[in-house]
Amino acid sequence: LFVFGIKSILFPQKKGTDSAASASAAGTASTTAKEASTDAASTAEAATAETAIPVVPAEPPERIPVDFEELWKTAPDAYAWILIPETNINYPVCQSGPDRELDFYLSHRPDGTAEFAGSIYSQYYNKKDFSDPDTILYGHDMSDGSMFRTLHLFDDQDFFDRNREVLVYLPDKVLHYRIFAAYNTNDDHILDAHDHFRDPAVFIEYLRDIFTGESV
Repeated sequence: LFVFGIKSILFPQKKGTDSAASASAAGTASTTAKEASTDAASTAEAATAETAIPVVPAEPPERIPVDFEELWKTAPDAYAWILIPETNINYPVCQSGPDRELDFYLSHRPDGTAEFAGSIYSQYYNKKDFSDPDTILYGHDMSDGSMFRTLHLFDDQDFFDRNREVLVYLPDKVLHYRIFAAYNTNDDHILDAHDHFRDPAVFIEYLRDIFTGESV
């Protein structure tokens, strides 16, 4: 799940494509099939179509259109790239290191130069692999339509219904998210307000409030 900083757009995480995981699964399937065929050869009675275990080919890794090695040459704190189709949101995601302020990228470009529009970023409370119960991304609501301005398109129910996908590119995988809620809220720090969701029960209650409209 993650939330955008100017307006909460929430996403339950779907399974990402991880090439290492896919290769591991394929290896397991191939080994099982080989063992099954060896047993069948030694015991002819067992060699039937019903007992054979098919080899399931591994899916090819999903293409990552971001050249992170090239990106890191000018934006060393970038760790992901976010794309929301049918909006202007197509940006690297940064997180400042211990030598910089927590919200450094609120007023700096990914290359570190000062800029009012800033960057899309997360605070160091969140892991960079999007594995936390709730990842918060921040960005300005720019009047020129840049940064997170086009999140306001989700105010329109028809647009919301037709545009549910969010893509997050990491160096080794692609994460697919589906939007399930969009609403205006206050500027409370969500992680601090919920003790960083250390208690799973608090996270469940947080989701319940979203679905019942109590967070709106």
